[in-house]
Amino acid sequence: MRQKLVNPGRSFAVVALMAGLANDNVMVIRGGGIIEVSANGTVTTQYSITPIQVAATLTFAMGIWQVLCGLLRLQFLMAYFSDPLVSGFTTGYLFVRVYDIIIRLPQSNIAAIVVSIVSMVFLYTGKTYLSPFLGRKYNLKLPIPYELILNKLLHGIFALKVSVSAALSALLSWHSTHNLEIVGEIPAGLPRPEMPIFSILKECLIQSIGIAIVTIAVHISMAKMLAKKLNYSIDDNQELYALGFSGILGGFLPVYPVSTALGRTMVNVNSGTKTQLSTIFSCALLITIILWLGPLLKDLPKCVLASIITVALKSMFMKCGELKKLYPISKTDFAIWIISFLTTMCIDVMGGLAISIFFALFTVICRSQWPKWQFFIYSPKIDDNGKTKIDSVSSEISIFRFDGPLLFTNVESSENVDDKETKKVVTEPPRFFIIDCSAMAYVDFMGINTLKEVAAIFHIILFSS
Repeated sequence: MRQKLVNPGRSFAVVALMAGLANDNVMVIRGGGIIEVSANGTVTTQYSITPIQVAATLTFAMGIWQVLCGLLRLQFLMAYFSDPLVSGFTTGYLFVRVYDIIIRLPQSNIAAIVVSIVSMVFLYTGKTYLSPFLGRKYNLKLPIPYELILNKLLHGIFALKVSVSAALSALLSWHSTHNLEIVGEIPAGLPRPEMPIFSILKECLIQSIGIAIVTIAVHISMAKMLAKKLNYSIDDNQELYALGFSGILGGFLPVYPVSTALGRTMVNVNSGTKTQLSTIFSCALLITIILWLGPLLKDLPKCVLASIITVALKSMFMKCGELKKLYPISKTDFAIWIISFLTTMCIDVMGGLAISIFFALFTVICRSQWPKWQFFIYSPKIDDNGKTKIDSVSSEISIFRFDGPLLFTNVESSENVDDKETKKVVTEPPRFFIIDCSAMAYVDFMGINTLKEVAAIFHIILFSS
């Protein structure tokens, strides 16, 4: 994936929440807590393992599941993540996050709201109006990096606007005067690698199954969406290996489970990235910030970072516009989008994803059991509306096409339709009855017997494929 960025689960809130819950469960089961009562009566619990060690082991366990899926070549399961399902799922999750933000607005910091609005207006105006105008007037080939101008911290690029934002924050004392939440102290240097806690690996494997499924679903969903948008193909199995080994290697560092960074990926795409070379520069500059420049960003407001992500996700919110196109083309895909969207919003991510997949499979079963029938006849006369006149139908030749596999699930309906459709259109039995088998992807044993029964009914029957 050329534009894809993966990082600790904090970038995808659902994965972070699931990881936090799994972390708590493992701590309760295998934490080995020792209760201590101080002289003043304070009760504290000392654990033999720390939450960050559990999180790292969860990351390691999740990577094992993902690599195992790659080894077993289970990427074919990703075929059931259709575009409507993916679009409804991601849009539903985004609306959940928006709802969480809205209900917290009364308790929000006014200064943070003002700074966020100004940042979003700046980004939206620049990308929507200023960039097209400058592109037409000066024939600009390169996109204007408004994210870099405002804040490129999310990609590890220490841009000018970041410096200005941090400097203004420090000079105006936003944190102390307006209680504006800032990035805070960033320790310099890389964390020391540690081995995962193998004594809790069994519990972590159990707790990480759901996290692995959601991570794969989100990753493949984003990969499919961007591959379709930017017109290139992806290898699902390679994506599973990439995710899995990222998790396994990440398990040796104090990180949360690795997942796709929805916001950072969209920022990367909107910045004009076309190759994986951008990841090398982002990683190199991020390491530079971690090693030397991190402490300089301690006064940067977090709301500026959130504004970049919000504007970058604008195109994902516009996915609701797909419903207008889906409904007249395919009622089934329309229903899949609605079910995926509503279940993700009203239940939760895991429940919504599971229901969406089962519903998509149910539609496949329905379409297989009740496929379409096509009856072709020759008519030399057509009325003013472009329709065939029944009284002009030739009774010599009739062509019947079955659009779908002929299986044990639909042979009973096929036996009835042959005679029913013939009587509806043709006034007398045709001399030649041709069955077009070109749309039959598969015929099982019962399907073959059905074709034999049909052949016994008509005097002359031809099979065409």
